[in-house]
Amino acid sequence: MKTQRALLAGGVLLAFSMSAQAASMAFMNHTIISSIPKKDRPDFRAAVTQVLESQPDGAATTWTGSKPPHGLPVSVKMTVQRTTETQKANKCRLVDALVSQGNSSEDWKFWFCKQDSGQWKASRN
Repeated sequence: MKTQRALLAGGVLLAFSMSAQAASMAFMNHTIISSIPKKDRPDFRAAVTQVLESQPDGAATTWTGSKPPHGLPVSVKMTVQRTTETQKANKCRLVDALVSQGNSSEDWKFWFCKQDSGQWKASRN
């Protein structure tokens, strides 16, 4: 169950960061990351991409959104745990993301693999 949630969360983070259609993201209605305001999403996408493209293993990067009219901002601490290269999937990176808002937090771990197109995709393997 925990592994399935981590894989699902990885897909959620990638889908959210890459502007997936709202209808396909209905399952994340009650997650912290869904609280990121629309105006902050391009900045969040850029932060995720920067982490995947250039952050060294073991280093942490924290992105914090703007304060919404009601409530607290969302903060995402992203740490690349490990980088590997395979014949099947070029460069892959295991990312730990601690997503928090106030006293609530969600800890997600997931793999991203760089595609031939240059885009990053969450992976189940």
